[in-house]
Amino acid sequence: MKKNSFLVKTVLMSMLTAVSISFASCSDDDDLMVNPYTTDTPEAAMTRGGSASDAFKPNVDYSQWMAPLSNSRLVADLSLPGTHDACTGEGWHLASQIGKSAATTQDLTIDEQLKVGVRVFDLRPERVLSTTDATYDLRCCHGIMQTELLVKDFFIKMRDFLRENPTEFCIVTSNVTDTPDMNAWAEQFAALVNDSEFSGLFADFAPRLTVGEMRGHVLLLSRDACNGMTAGGFLKGWSSSKHFNEQQNGTIKGTDGNSTPLWTQDYYAIGSDLTGKDDAIRKMLDATAARDLTAANPAWVFNYSAGYQGMVSSNHYRENAARTNRLVIDYLKNPLHNASTGVVFMDFAGMQKSPAYNGGDIYETSGLELVEALISQNFRTPGTIDASLFTVCTLNVDGLPAYDFVNNDGPDTKYTPVISRYLADHNFDFIGVQENFDFDQELGRYLTANYDHDSWAGGMSPNNLFDDGVHSFVFHTDGCKAWWQSHLKTVRTDSIRWNNRYGYDTHCRDEAATKGFRRYEITTTEGFQLVVYNMHMEASERWDEVGGTDSLDRDCRSKQWIQLKQHIMSKLDQRPVLVIGDFNTYYCRDNMKTVFIDAINASGRATCGDAWIEKCKGGVYPELEKDTKIKDDGDYLGWTIRGEMPDKILYINPVGGHSVELLSCEYDNSKQTRAYYKDGGDEPLGDHFPLFAKFRLKN
Repeated sequence: MKKNSFLVKTVLMSMLTAVSISFASCSDDDDLMVNPYTTDTPEAAMTRGGSASDAFKPNVDYSQWMAPLSNSRLVADLSLPGTHDACTGEGWHLASQIGKSAATTQDLTIDEQLKVGVRVFDLRPERVLSTTDATYDLRCCHGIMQTELLVKDFFIKMRDFLRENPTEFCIVTSNVTDTPDMNAWAEQFAALVNDSEFSGLFADFAPRLTVGEMRGHVLLLSRDACNGMTAGGFLKGWSSSKHFNEQQNGTIKGTDGNSTPLWTQDYYAIGSDLTGKDDAIRKMLDATAARDLTAANPAWVFNYSAGYQGMVSSNHYRENAARTNRLVIDYLKNPLHNASTGVVFMDFAGMQKSPAYNGGDIYETSGLELVEALISQNFRTPGTIDASLFTVCTLNVDGLPAYDFVNNDGPDTKYTPVISRYLADHNFDFIGVQENFDFDQELGRYLTANYDHDSWAGGMSPNNLFDDGVHSFVFHTDGCKAWWQSHLKTVRTDSIRWNNRYGYDTHCRDEAATKGFRRYEITTTEGFQLVVYNMHMEASERWDEVGGTDSLDRDCRSKQWIQLKQHIMSKLDQRPVLVIGDFNTYYCRDNMKTVFIDAINASGRATCGDAWIEKCKGGVYPELEKDTKIKDDGDYLGWTIRGEMPDKILYINPVGGHSVELLSCEYDNSKQTRAYYKDGGDEPLGDHFPLFAKFRLKN
């Protein structure tokens, strides 16, 4: 429940005396929606020593978006976000003002691009005289303009990211434009990529290269001769023409001699020919969709939205991105355009807005939306997802009425849509929420496009009061609700109120609402079946100590665990079961392990485990009323007690039946990403953080 004030007596008594209270109404007004990616003003960002663009950097994490892709999927059949002159967001090594004004095509660093979902990088590895001695460096450049990033450090970033995210892979295209001694460049470049420091990083090119073969690797494709390279491939016939027949004349050739067609649309010197550029982008998208991917040598496609209008300048790159990035986004919105796009190289990837280098104008570059659209494109056609993967999220959305004496710091109509966007961005298969009382419409704002859901039980309003036979005035709502991906066949079979409850006008007032659990039966399109319980349990008046004065709440929760166990076991069949929700339970305070987990494991009929315990705590359960040694997780609100949170995800596998395999679990309270904080600050969107886990379904 909500802190120590789920429903304060003042509100309850005002309802009982028929005082008219006007609750905050739901609204579709987009002006109420805050930008979840804007963290500050440009002026404030620069005051802190950053750049104006820091104020618009995205606050999302798509580090593992490739995980659901089928291993058998062809790389040529993907829609991949790429960045033109990828390293220009790293800052400038020399002549920084010229670089900012004339050569900047990205605001995000390579690390930031990887995190936001970019997987293809346009690298310009020039050989330049070192500023410290008489040797030559391989430095990431844009023409003659040198960035702060060395080529070696670029590949280190690739390597380290893929070690942390082995489900992903990257493609790097290399193009040298301002190095006089190409033989010396080739020798130095080959020595770098063949160095033992990058052993195993680079993949061999093959026309029908698959996702499974690429995971954890970099495919290096060079536009320049480099005979010393032992992996990757070479790009020939790269086209900067706007004419489609000239864009189809390229080839990609592997180091083993195998080759396949290469189509490139890199019409970058647009000038005033805006229509020509737009047509070139669309024509390549249409042709990509019509390719024969069953061929032994399918065409690989690189399509550039990037370019500059008028003369070369950073702002002209921004001006073009504002138009062409939006063009691709709108193209992909068409339901008929559900095929792959190949690689789309863009400027200002991940940046919805990009401020001019000289101040004043802010360009609507739509770079985050385009990255997201390309990622989503990979999952619009059948057979492209590893159907055995299933992700589940539980979240108390803090949807109590937004009154000063009830929930003045809650998300309300302003931040509940941001919670909706967070959930939609993560693309969970099943989402179970609690305390979804007064802002259901805002919570569903960004979920309704791809999710189905069960019914909303209503808010805390006078017309939702009833007499439950114990108390005359109880809100007829459990605050629970679930959303699931539209392709899942899901039926809610039960909505059960707890038999035991404690506290009507004291002890968090749990009896003032119909708290309980909901049960869902799920069948995937591939035939996997499972059951999910979503619930909200008895809260405690005292949050910060083991035992103490909350003994009556603890006793009530223990009885609720027994009721839930009996319900689950009475309906247990061959299907695995997930139990999620706001348990208000801590192992160091409650006997949940004994009365629920151990009892199920001792039944001989099923096994039960806790996702957080197994993946985040090494499988070691805190000791009841004894464990003071487990590390605190740094929860902003102090909801963690000795390293525990009240939200949990349990999984139950019937003996001899189908099962789920736990792959990962995460409690998203990180202050590094600020993913669940208001405007990127220090206050979270609600009073709980999302807990989510990934499972593999097994028949």
